[in-house]
Amino acid sequence: MTATEFDDGKQQSFKEAIARTAGQAVRADHVIIDKVEEMSTVRRLLTQGIRIVVSLKALDKIAADAITTNLTQEGINRKLEEVGLPSATLLVAAAVVDDTQSNVNGTQIAALEVEASSLMGPGATLGVTLSVSLVFTGVATWIVWDLPPIRDKAARSLYLLDLLDTIFDWGSSWTGTNLEGVFEFSNDKDRVLSWTLCAISIVGTVLFILSSISMWYFKTRSKRIIVLQLGFENFAQGILHITVASSQASAGPGNVHASVIIGTVQALCFCGFQIFELKDLAGAGNQVASSSGNAGP
Repeated sequence: MTATEFDDGKQQSFKEAIARTAGQAVRADHVIIDKVEEMSTVRRLLTQGIRIVVSLKALDKIAADAITTNLTQEGINRKLEEVGLPSATLLVAAAVVDDTQSNVNGTQIAALEVEASSLMGPGATLGVTLSVSLVFTGVATWIVWDLPPIRDKAARSLYLLDLLDTIFDWGSSWTGTNLEGVFEFSNDKDRVLSWTLCAISIVGTVLFILSSISMWYFKTRSKRIIVLQLGFENFAQGILHITVASSQASAGPGNVHASVIIGTVQALCFCGFQIFELKDLAGAGNQVASSSGNAGP
């Protein structure tokens, strides 16, 4: 959500959720929201977010210590769900601070920082990427199903493109993005997107090996391998990199890394090559069909 969406009603619900999580007779009016700010400085993934700094009043230090133990991310998110708010990420664990630091007289304070974000995150991004790639691959498969494979010199030239594609997969799409920390999003603690890109590169390498076998033993390029390379490798990479670039750009100017731009260009270029390859394949198939139709007895 945005800071504007985090209105008085949602702030009250948030206080109630924190109070219930804290226990130790903490009420909603014991919860103080010290600061609410947009998460524009933190790299995010297609989601609006706010950073909330919270303080809680406690009867004494013993109660404050117990509160800090209770304020876990899992516990907070259970109570946030109960009051109808999205889940949060605990940025700074709760800690007891003394009264002179907190400017609240006569009480001990348990302070914490959380990030409340919308439900869109790496899982949803991955789901959209795979769903669109599946539909795209299905359409491409239907188009080329009855067409012949590519043979001879054209096959060898396109095989070299496959080799370059595989090298770029590991050089820019995987190694480069990880060295630059492109996929280190605040709401992707398990690096789901990074490992997805690794899996796509592995799939691409396996398809390249199959393509090599087809080339050297049968002197042809399989249309099914071409379609899989197009849909589940380059097309999926393109969507993923565009999504990441969009997310980085939304965090402010200068946040888009060079490697994600290179990865996007690489994926889209090889998508273009393979689409033209399928187009030529379709043209050859139509030409064969036409010649057969005009043949005499």
